[in-house]
Amino acid sequence: SEAKISMLRLLFRKFILKRYDGAFVYSKLAKEYLNFLGLPQERAHILGNNTFSPKRIPNHAKSIDLINVAFHNANKNTVVLLRALHVLREKFGVEPSCIIVGNGPELQNLMTIASKLGLSVKFVRSKTPDQVQTLLSKSRLFVHCGFIDRWPQTYNEAQINGVPCIVSRNSGIADYYVDVNGELVTYSCNDEFELANAINAVLFNSRVIDRLTKDTKTNVLMYNCNTAFDVMNRIFQDGDSIG
Repeated sequence: SEAKISMLRLLFRKFILKRYDGAFVYSKLAKEYLNFLGLPQERAHILGNNTFSPKRIPNHAKSIDLINVAFHNANKNTVVLLRALHVLREKFGVEPSCIIVGNGPELQNLMTIASKLGLSVKFVRSKTPDQVQTLLSKSRLFVHCGFIDRWPQTYNEAQINGVPCIVSRNSGIADYYVDVNGELVTYSCNDEFELANAINAVLFNSRVIDRLTKDTKTNVLMYNCNTAFDVMNRIFQDGDSIG
């Protein structure tokens, strides 16, 4: 974890890390953190966090503009999406359809806020993985709002289903998709105006969203479990690669 910790715990982590030749990590942020703890950059190998191979993707019409999938607690910060939807209506005069999937202690509060803001958001309590996949495959854009998810599985699931993503900079996601598209697909996690601008710039520009969809598919191939296996296999066959 990259969360703040005591000096004693930090020293303990550095001590433990010295006992290993190298590490496999899931993101660039994790690699940078291990480097901070004393592990040389070349000894940390990024595998990504796509822990399963892409399955057959359902071919559904894109009937949902925006989707968010999460266990809705305070750290998931889903409320910023509701505030951004309000900004989109008041500033840009647009009201994209939006579905918010999942349970959690903040769900009822989110429903209350949506009602007070007059938003026509559809809330869907947790479904089976296949049902979530169907909803994702019907969606045009996935929005991730969380504070501390270093590489959320919902982001992977959206990308595997060919859905472009807009993510909070606090999410910790650092991969090909984010590298290539930079500021276009990221926003400050508590800034509903920045999120609204990002949604407006992507969702209502067919050329942009088509390009992001292609980058999404490329990203999936770069970070799926088959690629991760190839990376690990190559490193283990070449014993000097780790250290």
